[in-house]
This record gives sequence, C-alpha cells and structure tokens, in this order.
Amino acid sequence: MLERVRFHFPRIAKKKGLDLHRLLRALELICWGLEVFPEAFYKDYLEDAEQIIGHRDKKDIHPLALTLKLRFPIWTNDLDFKIPEVTERVQVYTTQDLINVLELN
Repeated sequence: MLERVRFHFPRIAKKKGLDLHRLLRALELICWGLEVFPEAFYKDYLEDAEQIIGHRDKKDIHPLALTLKLRFPIWTNDLDFKIPEVTERVQVYTTQDLINVLELN
C-alpha cells in the first residue's frame, strides 16, 4: 500500500508544484512507526463498515473497519469516504489537506 502511495508522489508533486524530496520526507515522517494490523484485529467493525460504505465500493470496507477500530483519521482521496455516513464517524484527510497541514505548499 505504501508503495502505491509513493508511486503517485512524482505526479502529485509536479501537479501541485511541490518539491518531490520534501513530499517524500513528509511521507517518511507520517509512516514512521507504521504498524500493519491483521484482519482479526478489526473484524468486529467489518459489518459496520460494510453497511456504511460497502454499497459504494467493497474494497473500502477493510480500511474503514480499521479506521473505526482505531478511532484515527484516514488519509484518502477516494470520494467514497467523503459521504456523510463516513465523515460523521471518522475524520477524513485528502492529500491536499495533509499538504496544507504540513505546510508543503
């Protein structure tokens, strides 16, 4: 997943007029101490996540279930996460939101 994010960074940096090295450094800081969780850790939230977002995109169920379990914000540009059913339960940050917070522009 992290490689997928890193793959898009050159395009994002060019499109937004950002320094690629600063953007990659910000990603390193964000991911420092990153932990991978097995499905068993958040399985109690899968049904809830499926009801909230499953009708839009089945691939979003697991990330939302983990987010609900951890009660952490989620970083995604996926518009499925911008629906009220999601944003009422968790804080959703887009890449632009994070760029603004990290003052990369």
